[in-house]
Amino acid sequence: DANEAAFVGDRRINLAVALTLQSLSNANRQFTGLSWLSSVQSEAVSNRMFASHIEEILPAQGKGLLGMALSQPHNGGTMVEAAVEAVASSIPGGMAGKEAVDDLAEWLVEKALSSGATNYKGDLLEFGGAVESQRLEGYEDHAPLF
Repeated sequence: DANEAAFVGDRRINLAVALTLQSLSNANRQFTGLSWLSSVQSEAVSNRMFASHIEEILPAQGKGLLGMALSQPHNGGTMVEAAVEAVASSIPGGMAGKEAVDDLAEWLVEKALSSGATNYKGDLLEFGGAVESQRLEGYEDHAPLF
């Protein structure tokens, strides 16, 4: 099932990006701190990032999908995440799939760094924005209205 593959692929690419950032942080103390790690991680694995680079990430499958991905970034992100899982599990017992995911993670981090990744939630609050949540009758507790 493609949705289950996307679910696992999302976890795989998130972990690979986190490990790439940890390695970068350990090698260069300029790149450190939870805020920095969170900002770059969020940008690197965002649906926006996946959608805007879908033709580069999926060169054979992504041709002609850029318009759709940009207008529906969640769908573009889901496609990339499902592909990550397909690649990672394509060679059982082998390392080629994992290495390909690690290479993608490094590339995504480079793209995030070059884009000037920022902490959008923090920026909202710093610029005087406010976040308020309230419980709505009939909705799950974990689904607040913002």
